[in-house]
Amino acid sequence: MIIYSTRTNKLPTSTEFYNNKTNGLKMFRYDETLMSNCGDYRIQEKVTCDVYYTYNALVDFNNSLDKGNDSSFEVLDKYIKEHSDIKESRDRKCINYYDKMCYWYNSYTTSPSEEKLKKICTEIQQLMKFLEKQGIVKESGCNLKRNYID
Repeated sequence: MIIYSTRTNKLPTSTEFYNNKTNGLKMFRYDETLMSNCGDYRIQEKVTCDVYYTYNALVDFNNSLDKGNDSSFEVLDKYIKEHSDIKESRDRKCINYYDKMCYWYNSYTTSPSEEKLKKICTEIQQLMKFLEKQGIVKESGCNLKRNYID
């Protein structure tokens, strides 16, 4: 498995928008149209939170799959329970990824099997490669040698 990071020019490093100019710039790089159409800074801050939590959960889930199933799906469970409000986000991508993570969690926890796990691993790796091509996430700079041994 390839390990990914959210330290890019398009993802915020925290949930702050109004008091953090760097996050503001990153969010406009992420989706200028979305951020411009939000109008009010409170809505922009909510979108920033949605983006921050969604992509960090995706990266954490992907990176934890290398360590073992239980901890990986605990990451998804925690994200799903704590951030159910993302279903109401203005960012369609966050909503879609939230739904996908719910699907993975429910699919695996209802009847865990090696086959389902492999399918989920393939799907998350394809998604991460897609996000990397868009510049949203990047391959982690640490343990690069280990990334290619697996």
